[in-house]
Amino acid sequence: MLLQLPPRANWLDVSWIIFLAFTAIAALAAGLQGWLLAKTNLLERGLLITAGTLVIIPADNVDYVGLGLFAFVFLLQFLRRKIAPVPA
Repeated sequence: MLLQLPPRANWLDVSWIIFLAFTAIAALAAGLQGWLLAKTNLLERGLLITAGTLVIIPADNVDYVGLGLFAFVFLLQFLRRKIAPVPA
């Protein structure tokens, strides 16, 4: 599972697994609630739910795909928030 430690895990391994767990929870919560930095559209919600699910799956390289999707949606939202005009 997600929080299962590998044999002879060190503190770096433990902190990486905890980071992955927090990221998966954040991605799933943002996807299900429809809000990250701003209101998400349907595509962003789907990508966030997919990202959280991919991080949870106990496979070797799937974590990086999930983290990449989460970072992509976060960057999209960040840039959209920067570009959007501020109401006066």
